[in-house]
Amino acid sequence: MVKDGFTLAIGGLVENIVTNSGSKVPILGDLPGIGRLFSSDSDKIEQRNLIIFITAKTLNPDGSTYRDIIDPRVLNQMGVVPADVPGYELAPEDLKTLQDIEDFRAQTRRAEAMAKERTELKVIERARKQAEEDASKLADEAAAAIAKEPSELKAIERTGEQDEKDTSKVTAADGAAVDTSSRSNRRLR
Repeated sequence: MVKDGFTLAIGGLVENIVTNSGSKVPILGDLPGIGRLFSSDSDKIEQRNLIIFITAKTLNPDGSTYRDIIDPRVLNQMGVVPADVPGYELAPEDLKTLQDIEDFRAQTRRAEAMAKERTELKVIERARKQAEEDASKLADEAAAAIAKEPSELKAIERTGEQDEKDTSKVTAADGAAVDTSSRSNRRLR
């Protein structure tokens, strides 16, 4: 833990740079065999350590900002601009840009939702049309079947007449009268 105002050094990042360089005497350095006598090779090794220094500054909960605690000259030496300081308010042009971005994102979300709803509506409309076509086909098939078979329709009518004759008969079951005509009428429907 670092106390207020103390500096902590963080290190450990080491970078090694190896550079090979060679030099030779013109023409004599290119001769086979003895050319090595007129040339030289050298390796240059550079080592860099990255050390990060962190100075802890505690902000008071009473509302003081970073600018209240840090000397502005230190910030100038470090090349820190006011926008880099926590608690800094955005410039009007930056605020407008941010608002434009948020508006664009909201419009995009609305457009995506509307496109999704349109797609779902098209699917529902297709299903409704298909159901209407299926119902129309079934009605046409039923009408064609009835038109082809009038003898079956007459047989159904005869059965209905027979049931009407039976309607006059009443059967008692558990002390309650049951009319059979209602059952036969249901079959005709």
